[in-house]
Amino acid sequence: MHLEAWVCPNCGTKNEPFSRFCRNCGAERPGLWRCSKGHLNVPFAEFCTQCGEPRAKQPPPLPPLDIARLEELFVCKSVDVELPVVIPVERPSSPLLIHGYECRSLLNLTEISATLLCVDENAANHVLKIPARYYLQRRSGGRDIRKTTFGNFGREVEVLRDVASLKHCSIVKFEEAFEAQGDSPPTLVFEYCEGGSLEDVLKEYAREGKKLGPVTAARIIVQVAAALKKIHELGYAHGDVKPGNILFSRDCIPKLADFNSARAIAVVSHSRVPLTYGYASPEHVRGGRPSQKGDVWSLALTLYEAATGENLFPLAETEYIEAIAGLEDGEKPEIETGDSDLDEIVERCLKVRPEERPSMEQFEEMLIKYLLKKLGMER
Repeated sequence: MHLEAWVCPNCGTKNEPFSRFCRNCGAERPGLWRCSKGHLNVPFAEFCTQCGEPRAKQPPPLPPLDIARLEELFVCKSVDVELPVVIPVERPSSPLLIHGYECRSLLNLTEISATLLCVDENAANHVLKIPARYYLQRRSGGRDIRKTTFGNFGREVEVLRDVASLKHCSIVKFEEAFEAQGDSPPTLVFEYCEGGSLEDVLKEYAREGKKLGPVTAARIIVQVAAALKKIHELGYAHGDVKPGNILFSRDCIPKLADFNSARAIAVVSHSRVPLTYGYASPEHVRGGRPSQKGDVWSLALTLYEAATGENLFPLAETEYIEAIAGLEDGEKPEIETGDSDLDEIVERCLKVRPEERPSMEQFEEMLIKYLLKKLGMER
């Protein structure tokens, strides 16, 4: 039998067929194997050269994970969380009638929009988003609706309809949109998620001295990652991923909310969509546009907060900008979720340079692999 020399992968030197180490650099030959008695053998030997034991058969390589199939295990699934009682911010002295909906309570008010809990003619609940200035005018007794050009509003609504066509179980359903008519302002209508937000859940858990923990946090965030992956595949970015924009249905299924609705309302309000400090990516803070890699950054910070009950970075503008500047200067964030495997996932997604972060599809895959391991479902 003709035996060929082996080439050292370290330095390229050719070595004698049975030599264990490279004669030039001393590197050990790759591919050596041991029998059950510990005898060392060359890669091409089918039997141990000392005891004659046959070489054990190597198992075939595992096929790649079928993420689409594994999604069925974790996406569109109820999560074991205790949902808080959602308390309205305020109730108008008399119901507001907006495009035929009777709005009975204010759920949230920002500088851009008011979020109202309303009922239709069949007494079914819906959420309406309207410009904040309109709500404030109506609350103070005013009824003047300033005339606005709605071309841009219509374009933003088309984006909402595009994402709604996905019919994804982890995206809050967009139902319809209205331009200003009579006393009613431009309005977006969504399904009502009565379980409140992840922000509400974390506040309630903190009051009770509890935490969701790494695995439950991953169960929530993997579903949001699956939704964002689909949004990214359409070419869009969310731009404001945070606990307040992750809602729960009555049966505890997490759903991503507020995709493009803030932008649509801002158009008709002649407003600018503000950053959410504590979650916005470094490039967004520096004046860049919302991006898909920015969504990865924001979702990683949301994952950390869900697991620990604490923010990784300050929420105040000045302190957050200072923290980002420190990262850009080479400082490392102290990531301690209580699980080293989850720490590694968060760290990979919090690279300052967006091109070094994984895609949302890769983020979802990392979370699925993490859950398979933690739940004893690894193959």
